[in-house]
Formats: sequence, structure tokens, C-alpha cells
Amino acid sequence: MDSLEVRDADLLDAYSQAVVQAVELVSPSVVTIERGTRDERGGERGRRGRDAELERGGHGSGFIFTPDGLILTNSHVVHGARSLHVSLPDGRSMQAALIGEDPDTDLAVVRVPASDLPALKLGDSRAIRVGQLVVAIGSPLGFHATVTAGVVSALVGWGLLHRVAWSRERLGDPLVPAGEEPDHAVAVLVAAREAREER
Repeated sequence: MDSLEVRDADLLDAYSQAVVQAVELVSPSVVTIERGTRDERGGERGRRGRDAELERGGHGSGFIFTPDGLILTNSHVVHGARSLHVSLPDGRSMQAALIGEDPDTDLAVVRVPASDLPALKLGDSRAIRVGQLVVAIGSPLGFHATVTAGVVSALVGWGLLHRVAWSRERLGDPLVPAGEEPDHAVAVLVAAREAREER
């Protein structure tokens, strides 16, 4: 192995370590939010009826940002939902209440009745620089702590643009800086206005 290959291997190792560290610190705060028209009385619907309702209603990711149960997610996930349920990384599932939403920015806050939760701090996106490595960590389709990474490609007036492999299922993911102290979210993945208007 020549010196160039050694340097490339060292860089790849540093990249991997940065992503792994971000995942380990952030994933305990990432949740799955399910919306639907659940029949809270149970009764004859059964498991099949529950799954069908949630499939119609949809789901998304979010993250806990206060220990007493406040969760940041997307407005399009919770808008108009008759019920909201949150699945926590520790396996618990509980009903959530909508606190407020802003469709223009595609952001919403819900609360679960729990305390002493692992909360992810909200950072200052103004400290982010173009070219900086960032990591998106979410819980799409019920798979906990799925990860994608990329770089900030541009800064714009309303936020930042980034180059990561994403899909609609990634919306609601916290975006965290990789590297030193990746323990705070600097952005949330949201749907562009055009995409929301097509729904």
C-alpha cells in the first residue's frame, strides 16, 4: 500500500468515525410518528384494521428536543390527523398531542406524556458552513436510526441546502453536524412547498 492509499484509508476512517459518533449520540432522540384515524375503543377492528388506518394516515420521523416530551416533526405528517402515536427508541409507544404547526415551513411540534427523555439540543444553523459534513438520522417506515450523510451545498435565506441521499421518508429527520460534538440539530428535513402542494 503506497502513501496515497494510506492517506485515503485514514480519511475514510475519519469520515466513518464522524458518522458513527453522530448516530450514537442522536439516535436515542429520534422517533417514529404514526398518524391515522385509530378507533381508541378497540373492539372489532383488530390489528388488521389498525394497520390499515395507519397506512392510510401515514407516518414520519421526528426528534425529541425537551426531556418532558416535546417533539419536532413535519407539518404535513400531522396536519389534519385525528390521532397521533409516537414510537420511542426504547420500544414504548404512546399517544401524542399536537401542540402547534406551521405549514409554511412544514414544521410542527407534538408532545408525548413522558419525562426524562433523551433530548437533542437545537443548534444554531448560522454556524454551518458550505462544504461541512452533515448527517441525517431518522426512523422512516418504522426502521429506527436509518442514516444518510452528505455535505452542505449552499446557504439560503430560509435555511440550508444539502447533498444527501434523501426521499420523502427522510422528512422530519434532524440534520446534525458530523465531527466534534455532533449533539445538536442544526436543521430539519422538510418538504419543499411545491411537493406539499401536490399532495
